[in-house]
This record gives sequence, C-alpha cells and structure tokens, in this order.
Amino acid sequence: MELVKKALSEASKRGFVPGLAYVVGDTLKDVECGRKAGIKTIAVATGKYSEDELFECNPNYVLKGL
Repeated sequence: MELVKKALSEASKRGFVPGLAYVVGDTLKDVECGRKAGIKTIAVATGKYSEDELFECNPNYVLKGL
C-alpha cells in the first residue's frame, strides 16, 4: 500500500487527479491494497486466482485477462 500512496503523491505533484487512478492486479492483496488506499481496483484472473475468487474480494471490476 505504501507504493500506491507514494505513486499517487508523486502523480498529484504533476497534476494527476487521484480519483482517476486504478490499481490493477491479479491477487487478492492487490485488490486489498487499492481499496485501503481508496482507489478503484481491477482484478485480472491471469494468476493463481480465478475470476470467482477475485470477485469475492470486491474489486470494482474483474477481467479474464488484458
């Protein structure tokens, strides 16, 4: 989560609007990290977690792949 906060801080210094950010990942921890940072999340079922498993952790979106 610290990496996400740092990235948002640096991006906001350059005029980026944090509300437009997404955390994209293929693990439950990625979704948790984004949610704790207050960012929308996209879970991608390209790793060891299925779409159903990722959906259960309540991301904003779940994709089969990119």
